[in-house]
Amino acid sequence: MSDRETDEQQLQFEKDKWLAEREFRDREITVKEVEQRRSRLTSPLVIALFTAALAGIGNIVLAYVNGKFQREAEQRKSEGALVLEMIKTSSPDKAAENLAFLADSGLLTQEEQVQRIRIFLKQRKPGQGPALPAPGNDRIAIESSDNLPATTLKSLADEILRYSRYLEGMGFPDLNHRVRLVPFSKEGPLPVEAGNDDAQAIKDGWLSFYKHGLLFVRMDVIDHPYFPLREYTHYALEQALGGVTRVNEVESGLADYLSLSFLELPDLAQATSYSYLPSLESDSSRLKRDMPYREDDPSYVQDAGHVWAAAFWHCQKDIGRPLMANILLRAWTNTFQERGDRELLDKFHVAVVNSAEAISKNGACFAIEFKGRGL
Repeated sequence: MSDRETDEQQLQFEKDKWLAEREFRDREITVKEVEQRRSRLTSPLVIALFTAALAGIGNIVLAYVNGKFQREAEQRKSEGALVLEMIKTSSPDKAAENLAFLADSGLLTQEEQVQRIRIFLKQRKPGQGPALPAPGNDRIAIESSDNLPATTLKSLADEILRYSRYLEGMGFPDLNHRVRLVPFSKEGPLPVEAGNDDAQAIKDGWLSFYKHGLLFVRMDVIDHPYFPLREYTHYALEQALGGVTRVNEVESGLADYLSLSFLELPDLAQATSYSYLPSLESDSSRLKRDMPYREDDPSYVQDAGHVWAAAFWHCQKDIGRPLMANILLRAWTNTFQERGDRELLDKFHVAVVNSAEAISKNGACFAIEFKGRGL
């Protein structure tokens, strides 16, 4: 073989070697590129980002679902509370009337609930059905009325609670029972709690009266605290006698005096906006002996009661309010446990005078006031 052929073979070998190495390097580069691309997808950073993104999407979906369920739950809770509010009347018939309005008004969004209410109303018999206690507190329940705003009811309940605790501080016992205040209108339908005598009192124009744990107050005067507080005093005096009711001029006078003393308003006209009512402080011309006695006449009992209340008020200035209440409560409980009327008034008179003179240097005030007013 010539040198020329040897050189050509050597050159061809080098060329083939170079091509093989190039192919190998190309293949190696391709493998590295694939590995790099794969490493980008499997790197901790990429995996962390992908996991975070997936978690974020999951949280968004979960928040949407939870929000939807929560809104539906709140809506059901709100509508349930509305239904309960509608039956806070202490009267099944009034509660049914409110539920009928609620079902027809479109305020309830759950059709199933609306249908259940309508089925219940269709099957309900008069006087039957659910009725929750009316608004108030642990001392007073106030029958709701479309004509009385919630703020008025709350303010009234708070004032009666404050008065109840005031009377307890003065020594009145057993005031922890819940009584009911029943608003009424002279022109409107009679309250379901009203009996025949109550209906007559409403017809005769009485602004308020008390009967067995019920405080009846006409709606146009219910924002004057004197009226509900006066009727609550009847309940307190009844409890002081162990639940025994005594209706007489002394009891009426105590109801006037105690409620007005609490309000610090001796002027009935000022306390009630009724100008014809007397002032306990300035009216000294009203004498009981000038009033013809009218047995079982509520007007006479109330008029004579004003005279007693005026005497109590004037002695309060000399004796002081706490001691005054103690004297009157003691005389009341010691005297009117017995039955009787006019003879018990004399006994009450004596009991007050003796008790006052025994515990106060100004106790003679009662004897002077009672005598001067013909009591």
